[in-house]
Amino acid sequence: MADLENNEPTAEQKAKEGKEIARNTEGTDSSGKDSVAEREFDEIVKEAPELVRKEFYALHSSRVRQFADPIVEKVTPGHIDKLIEYSLKSDENHYKFITSNRWFYLSYLIIFLAFLIVFFIALQRASG
Repeated sequence: MADLENNEPTAEQKAKEGKEIARNTEGTDSSGKDSVAEREFDEIVKEAPELVRKEFYALHSSRVRQFADPIVEKVTPGHIDKLIEYSLKSDENHYKFITSNRWFYLSYLIIFLAFLIVFFIALQRASG
């Protein structure tokens, strides 16, 4: 309440501003870091409560990691469609493989049971 009486922004408002600055600023320096946004984000988030600070650092670091790989920027919806298509084909082939294996296991079981029946019949005739 004291922050509202002084017309100063609250920690949440400052954190939101920092997040917007980090999202909207695209200028980078020679080291590849978003220097202006990084500094402003750090200044605003340092004043926030610890729980809010941890949350925004986690959000900010995930945003940075998401675009760190240059290959990610080149992925198109066509690539994603192909990936989904290949995944579906792989699932279908895996299902076919498993069902064909079941038939082989069933045939091996039937052959084994037939052998046991013949063996026990022959054993019974020999003893009886």
